[in-house]
Amino acid sequence: PSIGDGWDAFDLQTDYGAQAGALGARNNVVHVKIARDGARCCSVSVDPTDSGMRVVNLTGSAAPLSLYRPPGSDVLYATGSLRAGVPRGSYALSAPDGALFAANLLRDALTRRGIVLGGSVRALHWPQTDAALAGHPTEIASLASPPLSHLLVHMLKHSDNRYAQMLLQQVGVATARTGVCADRIEPPQTSADWGRCAMRAFLARIGIDHGEAMFDDGPGLSREDLVTPAAVVKLLAWIARQPFANVLRDALPVAGIDGTLKYRMRGSAAADNVQAKTGTLTHVYTLSGYVTDAAGERLVFSLLLNRYRRPTDAFGRNVQPSPQSDLDAIATMLAEHGD
Repeated sequence: PSIGDGWDAFDLQTDYGAQAGALGARNNVVHVKIARDGARCCSVSVDPTDSGMRVVNLTGSAAPLSLYRPPGSDVLYATGSLRAGVPRGSYALSAPDGALFAANLLRDALTRRGIVLGGSVRALHWPQTDAALAGHPTEIASLASPPLSHLLVHMLKHSDNRYAQMLLQQVGVATARTGVCADRIEPPQTSADWGRCAMRAFLARIGIDHGEAMFDDGPGLSREDLVTPAAVVKLLAWIARQPFANVLRDALPVAGIDGTLKYRMRGSAAADNVQAKTGTLTHVYTLSGYVTDAAGERLVFSLLLNRYRRPTDAFGRNVQPSPQSDLDAIATMLAEHGD
């Protein structure tokens, strides 16, 4: 399956909810460009043009601009208008079919090299099958991925949900070869299910029981994912004792330096000190990782804010203080501890 279990319908059209799976390209993200067409609004175009997304342009009303693609559909509806004084805008959205997107790009690349394909491009998704795939395809070319340590840097520093879901699926592929899912009578059917089986076994092995951590997907985008701060601390403390500890710790965003923490905690004791992973869902804000306090002691911490409603003004717009500033204040306090 190209999406994770428990992903919200709204998330499926966003760039952070882009499809995972064995075939995709350009992070399965397309760019929708909106521009004023003379005095009226608006022209709508999609880059690349062969994204597999069809646009229905209903813009022109006084309502705010809205881009909506129904779940499972390849049609994008554009309504409303750009704000006054705004000539154009570009919006990153998920491609409706990552496999078809990749196949179209491959076809276009071949055409540019003078190789023309007969017929049309189509995509098959599990559990669909095709007789043409039952034989023994010939490998034309291969390209090895970067090492896992490099993939982790991208995934963690940029909070890439697609990478996280695909790594869970890849673990599932390896686990399926063993044929063993110890806590299920019936074997799993998908790579993601096999990956979750491996994750449950791993967490149990390091002392985190089922009541402390339950996951439906790889990135934590699902509302069905549940975890306690104590479980996160157990995991991070276990990692700190492993030979690969530095590899994973250095893949985490660094406060005030890079990744999702680049602009946070600058000028504080936490800057260039806290190495931690952010997490954000509506009314959920988290920060978990490592910090060295003023006494030189290495600390593990996990801060999880649930049912945390951001303060807003009379127009419903977010105002300060932000949940992130509250988390940063606690992380900074930990960095100053022992001074």
